[in-house]
Amino acid sequence: MPLPPSLTPHVVVFATDDLAALLQSHQLPPLHQLLENFSPLGQVITRTTTLVPVTHSSFTLRFSELTQVESACREDEEARAGRTIDWISGRIAKKAAGWVEDLESRNKGEPLKGDTKWWQELKFCLDGDRVPARGEGWNHPVALILATTTLAPNPLQAVANLHTRIADFPQWVDQNLLRYTLIVHPTTRSNLTQDETTALMNATKKQYGLHCHLLSLNLSKPQTPRQLRPSPPELPTLLTPSVNSERGGVSPQTNGLNLNGTSPEVLNLSDEDTVNSTRFIREFVTQSLVPWMERCVMEWNETYSNSRRLPSRLFTSTRRLFGSSTTSSISSTMSPTSPVSANSLPFSNAPQPPSPQRRLAEFATLLGDYKLAVPLWESIRKEGKGGSDILPMILAPSLTLEAHAAYALAPLTTGTALGGKEDVPVGASAQLKALVYASRWEVGVQDILELGGEKWLVWAAGATEEAPFGLLIAQAALMSLRKGFRRVAAMWYVFSANRLEKCGVKPLTMYLLKRAHELYLLPPEKSLSPSFEDAEVKPNHSASFDALLPSIEHSLGRMKYTTGDVAGAVKLFLGLLKGSVVVQGVPGDGDKVLLEDYRLAYEHLISTTSESPPAGDFSLPVSISQASRTRRRFAALHSREGDPVDLNERTQGTLEELEERWRTFWRAAPNNNKERLEKSGSGEVGEKLWVDIVVKNPLDTELTLSDATILVKEIGKGEEGDAIPEGVEIEVVPEISLGSKERRTVSFSICSSRVVSLEVTHFSFKFHSLMPVRESLGIRGRRLNDTVAQQRSVTYASDVYMRIDVKQSGGRLKVRVPRLPSSLGLGELRNLSILVMNTGTTDITELWAVLGESANGGCILSAIYSTERTEHPPSIISSNNCLLPPEPVRIPLDRVHSSASLRPGESFELPLLIQAHQLAPFELATLLVFRQDASTSVFYSCLVEHLIDVEPVVDILVGVRPQQGKDASYLISLEIENVGGASDIQVSNVIAVSPSWVWNSEEKDLYVNTGHLSPYLIAANVEDLSTRNQLPAIPEKQILRRLESIKLLPDGPSKTTSFEYLLQKIDDVLQGRSIEKERPPLIDLHISALHGVRNCMCILVCKTDPTQSKDRQESMDKLADIVQATRRQRLHQSLSTQFPLIPQSDRPHIFPLFTPSDLELVICWSTTTDHPRTGFSVISGLSLGSGASNLKDVVLRAELGLDSEGKTKKTRSMYAETTREREALVSSVRNSTWNHDEDPLVVEVTAAERTEHDFTSKPLVFPVIFNIRNTSSFQSVEFSLSLTPQSGPDQSQHPVPQYIGALAHRGSISPSSTTSIRAKLWIVKPGVYSIEGWSLTSRLARAPPADEGVSPTADSLTSFSQSPDESNKKTIVDSFPEEDVVWGVAWTIDPKYAVEVKAYLDYREKVGGTIGMSPATVFTLLLEQQGYNEESIDVWDIVDGEERIVVPKATVYVGRPDNPSFIGSEPLEALADRIWRSEGPSGRNKDYLYKLAESVRELAPNSVDAYLFALEETVQAFDASRPSSTTPLTTPPSYT
Repeated sequence: MPLPPSLTPHVVVFATDDLAALLQSHQLPPLHQLLENFSPLGQVITRTTTLVPVTHSSFTLRFSELTQVESACREDEEARAGRTIDWISGRIAKKAAGWVEDLESRNKGEPLKGDTKWWQELKFCLDGDRVPARGEGWNHPVALILATTTLAPNPLQAVANLHTRIADFPQWVDQNLLRYTLIVHPTTRSNLTQDETTALMNATKKQYGLHCHLLSLNLSKPQTPRQLRPSPPELPTLLTPSVNSERGGVSPQTNGLNLNGTSPEVLNLSDEDTVNSTRFIREFVTQSLVPWMERCVMEWNETYSNSRRLPSRLFTSTRRLFGSSTTSSISSTMSPTSPVSANSLPFSNAPQPPSPQRRLAEFATLLGDYKLAVPLWESIRKEGKGGSDILPMILAPSLTLEAHAAYALAPLTTGTALGGKEDVPVGASAQLKALVYASRWEVGVQDILELGGEKWLVWAAGATEEAPFGLLIAQAALMSLRKGFRRVAAMWYVFSANRLEKCGVKPLTMYLLKRAHELYLLPPEKSLSPSFEDAEVKPNHSASFDALLPSIEHSLGRMKYTTGDVAGAVKLFLGLLKGSVVVQGVPGDGDKVLLEDYRLAYEHLISTTSESPPAGDFSLPVSISQASRTRRRFAALHSREGDPVDLNERTQGTLEELEERWRTFWRAAPNNNKERLEKSGSGEVGEKLWVDIVVKNPLDTELTLSDATILVKEIGKGEEGDAIPEGVEIEVVPEISLGSKERRTVSFSICSSRVVSLEVTHFSFKFHSLMPVRESLGIRGRRLNDTVAQQRSVTYASDVYMRIDVKQSGGRLKVRVPRLPSSLGLGELRNLSILVMNTGTTDITELWAVLGESANGGCILSAIYSTERTEHPPSIISSNNCLLPPEPVRIPLDRVHSSASLRPGESFELPLLIQAHQLAPFELATLLVFRQDASTSVFYSCLVEHLIDVEPVVDILVGVRPQQGKDASYLISLEIENVGGASDIQVSNVIAVSPSWVWNSEEKDLYVNTGHLSPYLIAANVEDLSTRNQLPAIPEKQILRRLESIKLLPDGPSKTTSFEYLLQKIDDVLQGRSIEKERPPLIDLHISALHGVRNCMCILVCKTDPTQSKDRQESMDKLADIVQATRRQRLHQSLSTQFPLIPQSDRPHIFPLFTPSDLELVICWSTTTDHPRTGFSVISGLSLGSGASNLKDVVLRAELGLDSEGKTKKTRSMYAETTREREALVSSVRNSTWNHDEDPLVVEVTAAERTEHDFTSKPLVFPVIFNIRNTSSFQSVEFSLSLTPQSGPDQSQHPVPQYIGALAHRGSISPSSTTSIRAKLWIVKPGVYSIEGWSLTSRLARAPPADEGVSPTADSLTSFSQSPDESNKKTIVDSFPEEDVVWGVAWTIDPKYAVEVKAYLDYREKVGGTIGMSPATVFTLLLEQQGYNEESIDVWDIVDGEERIVVPKATVYVGRPDNPSFIGSEPLEALADRIWRSEGPSGRNKDYLYKLAESVRELAPNSVDAYLFALEETVQAFDASRPSSTTPLTTPPSYT
């Protein structure tokens, strides 16, 4: 790819006055512009340093006038850069209007091809800057053409005068350039003959070298003049003194102007002159410039390579032996024959020309020798002297080019995009350099679009707010658009427009904003199937890009308003009123500014038009009303005094559900005479009803709505609009003022004088008291999927509107909750009374209550004792075992009221109990169904419905594991945390409710009193009740942990009909049989308490005697109701997740509520405040023992396509949908908890932890007992215990001994039974042994053969296997012969230091670790001997083969077992953990242990201390497995 024009050889031209006059007289441009018309050249061949030819398809030259370059070099570089940026900005502002007009007229919405005119102008201006710079050498001249004509009186003298002229460049300009002589011979005007001309050329070559040329021109008029290629515009020069005669005698010439003062537009050269000029340019390039540059590269490269061949180690040695010297630069080591000028660069503070290394890299780049150029630029880059701007144009395309671009721009731009600091501005020269880099990359980087080059342009723009940098971002937007990144392009168009607007370039700003707005409004392209996109139903595509779109629309709106398009401005301003819209340039109260802009524009619009704008022309972007929250309220239904019931969507659903439950119950009632239930939610003639509209101000400023009302339509009538149906009055609210983000409910009363059915269709108002608005109150209908067309496209049913029925008056009850609690604790049981009043005109003798169960988890119970009870044994409750909700309860009016009928105007209180099961708002919903008497054929209803917040009180964590032992019991671990924070929590009891499981420590005197008629909460323990085994109170944010044991019932559970019922129903589902609407069999629930209920376990105490059997039985029933309600709701949630394909209506007839293995725990708690709160927290979903309802046979038959008898089905479905649905159903049954398998066997290994044995006599036979327990309550298990070590890597930290005797044991264990197997270990030496090397395999026992047919699963038994885990049993075996002795070392203390050493030892050994204690504490420890005891012993040694006392009465510090610091015997791992964690003043305890074991091995190799070495090995294992950052446990001095 060719290099950009700014990276091509720069040639300066100096012509005599006669040559300039000659060209001007023939209407030709100056010589440098004339020569540039013959560039670039095609097919120019250059050579690399390895003599490899490189063909340039286009070789470009840049020509400049010498005096102009000299003048520009004298100007300050920073000032010139600033002038350049301002000059380019002025040209852009001047031409922007024409560009936009031409573009809009030609493009007409089509994609723009090629570069925009403003980008071409920017590149053209940058290419015209050919003034040498200090940092780089691209503009430094490589050649100087000295030109004259044969018209001079003495042409040879003229040539001599040209060569005596010295270029007036600053010192920092590289003057190593090629001097070339050009003699123009006008054949029609020159007096020289051909021979004289030839002699002139020969003399010139002889005196000034071969770099010269004689250009013959006849300067005749061409027959068809060709267009003169425009030269890049040049920055206007400052007025400077002309060059005097002493420096050449030539004054600057005009900048390309002809005699008329205008620039020529055509090239007035004949064909012959054109050919001669082209021949001259090619000869100049191929015979002079390129060979000269190649020679420079060869010599510079040789010098550069020689300077780098000497290794740095040689220079280091030289400096060490002979002293250091100043390192020579590359230029000082060049050969004298180098083409570099003789006057080398001085070593001074003056600006220096580009380094020879950089010039070498630039020349190699110009010649196409990239193999040489790339390492040179890399070396320059590493030295921090540039190069990163060139590498992207000569390297192959890769992702690393982006890093080079970022590195090149980092010091040149402002902002933090490339790590710069916003508060540190850069100079104009750096900004101009970044601009040049970006224009070069856009032209010279191959595949710049694929490399993300648009980001490079944005980086180059930085934070500079000048027009050229705005055009950089606009070009980046165009590049992104060509890549298909429309959102990114729109964003950068906005950024570009913002900068151009600040520079005053209005036409281009408007154009770019329009382009950005168009791009944002384009829908996203569908990359997938259109059907898939439609099915996704995604929101508006512009919703995720609101950050930029408001800024675009606001700016466009302002411009349209100023240009007279007021209607367009109103639409844009109105579209911005969405709330919390951030518009760039608008202050923090942006909505206030936007609303004011809209008001001014709309008022101006209506003042300039004769008629008001149609309402359909403008629309709000958001809805003020919230249709889904619209409610209706009827005076006939009351839940609080004075407040009509509001029937929103949630309440309507609750009402319909409770009404359907009543209808289902009444249809099945034996005395049903087909009485109907009058539909609720209707008004009455002549009575007001209310429609509540929830309005919300979406803006951050105050908003006013005027003339607000609702529009209704009579059902069955076709008219629509603002017409109000006959006989209907609707309230109009004059004004509604809404604060910032305020939400308010506005009520509109409706009164009808006739029976009518209405639909509420619209909410009408005037927005900000100006614009009329109508908002629909309809809710989108359901998605239609009935026809093929509806399946292919998204189609919805008609909108659903709120319906209001107005009927004649009938029976009526008024209900309210006088003491409604503001919140409810999770699990709290609360008394509640509903005040019921007859506001009708007739008596009410029959009243029913349909008690709802909260969808968020909760239950509502009647506190009225039932007179119809089923007698059953104490602590046993008979459950209906059904998932169906409880049936409606008839309210005995004679028990809650003074008479059996409720007359008009009379009232009574209905007592209820409520409890929340989940941490979600509790829905108090109860439907009262009533009628006058049994002869009345119509029931009426009244709903009481409230939401109560639920707050946490206790957080309970339960764990279950089989208990080690022979009995079939489990350990239940409880963690109860007080999370309420208001007071301490007193846990009075834990109750187990299960068909099969009871507590081991159960008390028999169990009753739970729930009150009678007027119950009240108790606050503390009753004095005369037992407080035995009282659980401690739990303070705030504290946890109570409890471990209890639970066991099977003494007679053990039998396989009840619940399992058989479940198996049969699941088989019916999988076989495709219809589900019979029958209920699961009844089941008895056993209720057992840990500590009875005497110590504050009761929830409520009634005014009657709580010891009465009827009260106790009623309490038991209420407790069972709470447990069943909790389990019912949680089981519904679980079934919805596990079996989504089973209809919800069929689930209560398939799944029982309880199975024999289920267990529910009830935590009884109360607060200790003055007004205590008491509750039951139910832990549901526990299942103990291996599952008995295994569904493998049923699932396998369904998978094999067999019926219940094991025979192949005759019918199969031909529809793939049916097959897939059936497979999904089978999979859900297979993976459900009802089909869960687990290993039913639990192994307990029993062995002594420590054994002493004398191995000098014989090895040790060590007994081990394996207790294997079957946790399944219903199935026998076959097992096989193998005592042979398994093959594979040894994972144990301790040796595993061999078993002797029988190595395989097999058997069968009946349900809930335990068997013991005795084994023996063979141990031959002391040590620590791990009891591993065994494995247990089990499988469920074979089921008995079926009476009919052959079961396909007779051999499909589930197998399990076990092996020792990481916590396997360990034992320690020590050897203590009677002749054992203690080995050690005794030290002799110098008498001179005996007192000092003795005092130190007493302090360290007796009271060590007392650093930081008070003196009194240390003294107390000395008195109590909290350390080692000081004793005297005789030290023996072997002398001459005999044992003798060598040191009598030596002092020793001994720790005896009776010492208070002795902590006693501990398990090996516990002691090792304590040693590993402990640390004292003398260091870490484990280090002491390691040194002690090492000393024993070194001092007494023959001694054996198995316990010490085992302890060392265990601690070392902790070192390997635990991180070193574990917090040490600092303990007081103690020893074992």
